[in-house]
Amino acid sequence: MARGEHEDDPPPPPTRLIPLLGFRGRLAERTIDTVREVLAHDEEFRIRVEVALSEHDPVSDLLLRRPPGWEAEFEALVDAAESEGARRSDELAQIDAGRRVDALSERLARSQQDLSRIRADLDRVNAELAGERRKRAGLQRRIDQHDAAIDAAREDRDRAVSELSTTRMSMAALREELEAVRRGDDAETQAVLERRREAVETAKSVLGQVLSQLGAIDDGLGELVADLVADLVVDHRAPDEPAPTVPAATGSAAMGSAAMGSAATGSAATGSTRRRRPQRLVRGAVEGTPAGVDQLLRSPGALVVVDGYNLAMAVWRSLSPAELRDRTVGFLTDVRSRTGADVVVVFDGGEVGERLAVAAPVGVRTMFSPTGVEADDVIIDLMAKVPAEQPVVVVSSDRRVRDGVRRQGANVIRSEELWAWSQALASG
Repeated sequence: MARGEHEDDPPPPPTRLIPLLGFRGRLAERTIDTVREVLAHDEEFRIRVEVALSEHDPVSDLLLRRPPGWEAEFEALVDAAESEGARRSDELAQIDAGRRVDALSERLARSQQDLSRIRADLDRVNAELAGERRKRAGLQRRIDQHDAAIDAAREDRDRAVSELSTTRMSMAALREELEAVRRGDDAETQAVLERRREAVETAKSVLGQVLSQLGAIDDGLGELVADLVADLVVDHRAPDEPAPTVPAATGSAAMGSAAMGSAATGSAATGSTRRRRPQRLVRGAVEGTPAGVDQLLRSPGALVVVDGYNLAMAVWRSLSPAELRDRTVGFLTDVRSRTGADVVVVFDGGEVGERLAVAAPVGVRTMFSPTGVEADDVIIDLMAKVPAEQPVVVVSSDRRVRDGVRRQGANVIRSEELWAWSQALASG
């Protein structure tokens, strides 16, 4: 059949014609009608389209050539093409679904990995959070402790401020009272001062009377001692030896000389050769310590002989000689009152018969060495005049004195040790 014989045949439906002609995209309905009319009536156009599509699309070729019975074949080809397209679409859909499944699987695996990392990070964060919470709890405890300490410090400060204020007021009141006392404005201070003045005047009067009486007694004792010494010397001198001249003794020195001379005479008369032995300290006491000094001073019947200027220069070096003697005798009076021991103090003296001013309270005997004789020699010589059974304690830091009296059985105390003993007693 020639091509023109089928020009009046009905064309296929437009909706199935356009895909078979290889058009892509969507065409307007009006455009599709125009294409259909041209293909139906323009032989030359149809031939050109046929030539262009015959090699690639048998359906298009069949449509354009339109041989007898082409409609059935065309429908079969169209159905086959649609089936193939559907199959390909299914395959493509399956491929696309597989790809999507693979992509989703990969994404799921990545998500699981991310989830694992997130969980690990979450665990780490939770652990760090727990540590931070513990740290915060510890810090909070420390803050609470610091707050408590600050509160306590504030309370202490407030209490101290209150006490300081009270103390300042007390000090101000005391200052006012002190100023009043210093000015002598208050009646009580005036009354106390007046009573003290009266007491001092009374004491001075009584002391003057006592000193006057002691002077008289001292003079009488001096004369008595001179007579006794003269008698003793006369009794013991050779038949052809002239009577010696006995110098006048000085106050209480005469008293000490008389007592010691009598003791020496008594010892010689009985022919005693007993040797003095030093006193032993009880167990635990150490010589030279306050405890050891206290034991020696309190020995029953002990005679304490003191190197006067040696003690004075060890304690009151800057005073004048008269002040040194007065201070020493006063100190030894306190020693005697504390211990009950007989105390004799020996000073370097002046000319024979010269009376040196020194306060000599009752109980402390004061002696002065003769001209040209040191007190050291007097102290050493005294050892031979004291009965051997009487303990003797010599106070001196002079090596010659210490060695000389030790050879005669006396105990020795350094001047500094006696002073340290007195300070220990004073401090309690």
